[in-house]
Amino acid sequence: MRFEEIRQRFKDEFVLIEVTKTDDDNVEILEGNVLAHSKNRDEIMELLGRGLARDVTVEWCGEPDDSRVVAI
Repeated sequence: MRFEEIRQRFKDEFVLIEVTKTDDDNVEILEGNVLAHSKNRDEIMELLGRGLARDVTVEWCGEPDDSRVVAI
């Protein structure tokens, strides 16, 4: 699924994504498979901590919130 579609479909949720395609510099996510999604960050981080053997990322699919800092 295109990353922009993921952002629209899972608006205001944390999304665990298996990255399948990036830009030429391997920086920007272009496509991926959604493995899990939740409004609760801890649920997604728990899944991430299980040692998935894939190229994955956790993304916030909402507007930036100055009161929230997310570091992985």
